[in-house]
This record gives sequence, structure tokens and C-alpha cells, in this order.
Amino acid sequence: MDTSKLLSNLEDISDDFIRNNRGKVPILGRILMVLTFFEDGHRILFNINNHVTFITNSWSLPYGISFLFVMYMCLIQLIAPFCILLRRKVMIACVLLGSVILLQTLFYHMYSDLRFLIRNLSVIGCLTLLATETIMDEKPRTGRNELIYDDEFQFKSIIILVGRCYLVFMLISLIHFDGFEFLKIVELLVSFILSVCVAVGARTKLASFALAIWLFILNIFLNDWWSQTDATKIDFMKYDFFQTLSVVGGLLLVIHIGPGEVSYDDMKKQW
Repeated sequence: MDTSKLLSNLEDISDDFIRNNRGKVPILGRILMVLTFFEDGHRILFNINNHVTFITNSWSLPYGISFLFVMYMCLIQLIAPFCILLRRKVMIACVLLGSVILLQTLFYHMYSDLRFLIRNLSVIGCLTLLATETIMDEKPRTGRNELIYDDEFQFKSIIILVGRCYLVFMLISLIHFDGFEFLKIVELLVSFILSVCVAVGARTKLASFALAIWLFILNIFLNDWWSQTDATKIDFMKYDFFQTLSVVGGLLLVIHIGPGEVSYDDMKKQW
């Protein structure tokens, strides 16, 4: 069996699975996406004083101002996910959650850590896809200029492209370049191939489905916080674990909304 036929068969299998679970895929994607915000909001809620003290000392801000910033980050992460799950004011919820990511990147100096920065970009990519899904699900208004509608669709496709590219950053952050054993080489090759396919939109649904499974498996083995004993290590690994689950959710949204016009799949149809 040649490679093309094998991929086609795998694509048929994944399409059948996705088609049979069409209503469940986007719901599961949204649930996985918001888990990281629930977890982080819960973490802040029970450690408010530590977070306020850190920001106060790190940025020389008045305690009251630091407290307001921390409460903003906490409450938004506990409330906005419910809006997303209930499909109410999703765009506003995405913007507010995006602002929390930016504030955390600034206040906790994550911009100086490339790994954390890459992970935050991945989560922003998830929010971008979620916002795009919401726009695409809106019923088109009657009497609209066809040219305007085409321009909007093209813009949405570009946003989907940006979201896809941001998602693959998470996989990059999970890869450890610490050896050249056989299994490590296999991990690098699989990760690279799936990442490129998702980024350029080649066999997008199959690649996204495979990458979601691959990320989930890597996450279980690399971020096994439940088997740790050190409290600090548990916190860091739990944070990474739920962030990775959010990106898995983002990949499920890619399966749901498709690759958009700016993708290899769509260009292939036009050839």
C-alpha cells in the first residue's frame, strides 16, 4: 500500500469518527480549552496573598493596586470560561481571557522565559480559534454585499491560519532536545511532521486529530503532576498539564471549523 492510499484510508477513518461525533467534538474542545483558566483561577484564589505580595515587591506597586490586578485575573479566569461553555458573550470572554494572559506574562516576567512565552502564545491561538468559531457560527445577515462577505471570509481564514500556527508552539515547548536515542528521534519526527501539516493546513482534520492524540499522550508522560511529591514541582507540572489540554481542545476546534481558505487543503481543491 503506497503512502498516499494509506493516508487516504486514515483520513476516511478519522472523518467517519469526527462525523459520528460531530456535536461532541466542539463541546469537548471548549471544555478542554477552559480547564487551564479554571485551574489557574482556582490556584490564585487560594494563594491571593502570595500573588499580591509578589507583584507588589516585583513592580513596586501599592498593595491595593496589586490586589486589584490579582482579583481581576482570578475572577476573569473563573467567570469567563462559563460564558464560553454556555455560548454567551464568547467574544468578550475571549478578549478578557487574552488580557489575563498578557497581564500574567508581564507581571510574572514570563517574557524572559521562552518556554512560558511559547506556551502562552499557544493558548492565545486557542482563544483566537474559539473567537473565529463563534463568528463563523453566526448566521449571515441578509442583503449583505457579496464582496464584503468574501473579504470577511478571507479575513477569518487568515485568523484561523494564525491560530493554527500558534497551536504548534505548544508541541515545540514539550520537546526536549536532550539526546538522540531512537525513541527521541521518533518523537521529534512525528512532532515535526504533524506540526507542519497543521500549520500549513495539509490534510488538516487528520493531522489535527493525530496531533491532539499525540499531544495528549506526551502530556500524560511529561506532565505527570499526580505522581510527584514536591509541592513546587506539582504546581509547575499541573500548570503545564492544563495548558497542554487547552491546546488539545484548540486542535479539536480546528477539526470542527476546518482549515479555512488560507491552507494547502483549500488550494489543492482549486488546482
